[in-house]
Amino acid sequence: MNFTRQILSIIKEHSGINTGSAHTAFVESYAKKRLAELSVSETDYLYMLRQNPSELRMLINNATINETYFFREEDQFAFLAKKLYSMEKNTQVKIWSAACSTGQEPVSIYALCKSLGINAKIYASDIDTSALEKFKSGVFPLNSFRNDGAKYKKLLEPLGNYTPDGFSIKKEHLKQIEIFTNNLAKTEEHRFTADYFDIIFIRNVFIYFTLELRHEILENMTSMLKPDGLLFISVNEIPSVSIRGKLTEQLEKEHEDRVYYFRKLEKKAEPELLKNELKPDQSSAKQELQQKWLINAKIEAYSRDFFESLNSGRHEETQELLDNWPFGLTERELLFYFKGLLLRNKNSLQLARDNFYKAAILNPEFWPALFQTALLAKAEGHTAEASGLFKNCAKVLKKYVEANNLCYNQIIEDFTPEYILELCRNMQDG
Repeated sequence: MNFTRQILSIIKEHSGINTGSAHTAFVESYAKKRLAELSVSETDYLYMLRQNPSELRMLINNATINETYFFREEDQFAFLAKKLYSMEKNTQVKIWSAACSTGQEPVSIYALCKSLGINAKIYASDIDTSALEKFKSGVFPLNSFRNDGAKYKKLLEPLGNYTPDGFSIKKEHLKQIEIFTNNLAKTEEHRFTADYFDIIFIRNVFIYFTLELRHEILENMTSMLKPDGLLFISVNEIPSVSIRGKLTEQLEKEHEDRVYYFRKLEKKAEPELLKNELKPDQSSAKQELQQKWLINAKIEAYSRDFFESLNSGRHEETQELLDNWPFGLTERELLFYFKGLLLRNKNSLQLARDNFYKAAILNPEFWPALFQTALLAKAEGHTAEASGLFKNCAKVLKKYVEANNLCYNQIIEDFTPEYILELCRNMQDG
């Protein structure tokens, strides 16, 4: 066996990483560079890898491509925001970024949770110790920002400072994320207790593993997920990750629009008595529809009271309505939207914009929040940003109008959706 093949075999043996052809040349170049630096033969270097854990660690660190950036695959983050609010109030949410590289993913998760007031404990791990050291420094380069994820960039602002070279997170926030080394291939090691996590992110790593090891890692991750917990992988990896064996009874692959994820099934035996007593007109579909009608009626009544007090300048009364939000964890985008309207009337424009922004994050189809955010951006002189927001709002609102939807009509005061759509079209060009 030649030198390069032996190097790749050692990497696979200790990390499970199956180095792709595109990266093999890089690994080979690194190994030959180390031969020159250490002034050793190929045989001596191979022996050193077997005997010296730090040398082996350096080799493994160079066997992966650590490309990552903030809010990567932003559709998953939009979906995550909605899911977080469906969880029990005042319960700590445990989230693991299981292949975090230099940390942009767990910081993105932390920023999203903090912006929405979610009590979350974030864990972050990777096999690459050099990548984790960069993460621990709290300094992220300019290439940590891409067009994908740009809509959430604002969420990072309270956590640190932008510099000419990138972004620096404050230590007080960085220490809230538990960072540790973890080898995904060693599924018996670094194992958390069963049913521990609510959500696990393990994205852009399955490409390095064999089909057998992918399945083993998936089983391991599933055991650590709580019932009804979510496991996110990259959209590019969806075709290569399949459920088989006992996992078919534990996991279900689901999707919402372009967001795919795995959900851990919660086994609940349905009592025979309840089955027999269920009448045809009590079907879950009909009950769901009735519940939706009831909520819409309550929202309409709440909106009337809200706008009456707001437009009359009775701000204390309006604030009291917000403090006694009647819908619990549901309809949270409306709560942020109404808060934004009150703050706008009190001339607290930046706080108003932050609340409209949060409403739009919770529900990307919630065009009233997009419209209000665009109006404030224009008022503050951010012409280019406002233009993009108006364009996005018009795109969402067009579908709403074409579907003859009515769910948000009661919260847009005196304007029709058609009028606002035309306004967005006119203003998207500045």
